[in-house]
Amino acid sequence: MILARFLQSCFQTRFNEISKEVGTYIKKIGYNPKAVAFVPISGWHGDNMLETSDKMGWFKGWGVERKEGSASGKTLFEALDSILPPKRPTDKPLRLPLQDVYKIGGENLGYMLPFVSRWTSFFSACKLFNLGSAIVE
Repeated sequence: MILARFLQSCFQTRFNEISKEVGTYIKKIGYNPKAVAFVPISGWHGDNMLETSDKMGWFKGWGVERKEGSASGKTLFEALDSILPPKRPTDKPLRLPLQDVYKIGGENLGYMLPFVSRWTSFFSACKLFNLGSAIVE
């Protein structure tokens, strides 16, 4: 019993130390540390991942404050569930990532978009950019 209390205090001390260091780093790169949930978990035993754990009785829960409202909980699942999806810029043109440009003989043959597979994306890009006439056998 004494060993369990000692280990819990060690875990709590280490969690607080890591939370403070990560919070400082998050603030340094431009984010608000109060908008980030810090949750102590054990992936090995599954503690505080889906359900609250008796082994981390010292942890009272996490809370985040943001412009859209605040959220709180005790598990990693609740923290992930509280993440708000980003606003999509529907008023702007569609952007597709380019993975590669095929050049044969110094001319652009087509653009590869990272869709399903290389050939599927190559031919999809040819159709998308109307490069059918550029393919020469």
